[in-house]
Amino acid sequence: MTISVIFEVGALSCALPRKEVKEILPLPSLVLAPGMPATLAGFVQLERQYLPVVDLRFLFHATVQALTIDQHLLRLANHSWLCLVDRVLELAPLPVSEPLKPEHSFNDWVMGLSYYQGHEIALLDINQVLLKEEQLRMTSLQEMLQARLQALE
Repeated sequence: MTISVIFEVGALSCALPRKEVKEILPLPSLVLAPGMPATLAGFVQLERQYLPVVDLRFLFHATVQALTIDQHLLRLANHSWLCLVDRVLELAPLPVSEPLKPEHSFNDWVMGLSYYQGHEIALLDINQVLLKEEQLRMTSLQEMLQARLQALE
């Protein structure tokens, strides 16, 4: 069993291995940048850096509604961006997953399915969530915001 962070994105229950999540944060105010792609909810300033916030609701084609104080950010251990989720449910051990066939997972970002308390859980591979083009656009916007912040100092 793998200890995982279980969360909701729209009507879906998902999980990431605990080692992939550095921190779970309440939703702070987000900074919006001109020309932001729909995958981004905005940027959050942490430790004097603007970090992009990826809206997993958009990636799952869930209905994207206004942000609420009930939502959470997952700060990732090995990436310079965060994930916006509707709600973190808990930290729990998940049994070994049933692997998915590659044709059932766009860009291979859903690695498999597991079950917890009678609910199906999609196990995500955070390294596959964004396309290379999305990562490049996000980095470009992040650098622009960071330069503006440094100009104020």
